[in-house]
Amino acid sequence: MLIGVAGMVGTGKTTLSGNSDYSGPTNISNGTLAVTGSFINSNITVDRGANASATLDGSTLKITGNFSKFTSPATGGSVRIGLAKGVPGDAIGTLTVDHATSGHFSGSVKLNSSQAAALSKQAIYVRIDSEKAPDGNVQGWLEGTR
Repeated sequence: MLIGVAGMVGTGKTTLSGNSDYSGPTNISNGTLAVTGSFINSNITVDRGANASATLDGSTLKITGNFSKFTSPATGGSVRIGLAKGVPGDAIGTLTVDHATSGHFSGSVKLNSSQAAALSKQAIYVRIDSEKAPDGNVQGWLEGTR
């Protein structure tokens, strides 16, 4: 059993698998924390970031999410396509975004066959812009669940 404070700083990805009996707070200050199994005894805090969920209904990709702790208000958001996961690219749709430093975003985009193929290769991502970061305050690539 682990007791204390767990944390992650950086841009990498950490995966926790299995059923955890850790019972302290978990702070994420960049990067990605993936949890497979249970991690029920820890409050997870994500600093200055965002989370999103997406569903594919036929060819329509629906996205909702939240962002927090921006240093300036959000100004817009987009669904974008790159050549591969982690490679920035062009907008293929827009998102409705709260004009605030913490808030909600949502939207949908009808995918053509090449965009659907890019989604399956994790090359579709969400970008939220802000006044101080007009070219993207946060961005996150969509990963499917297995």
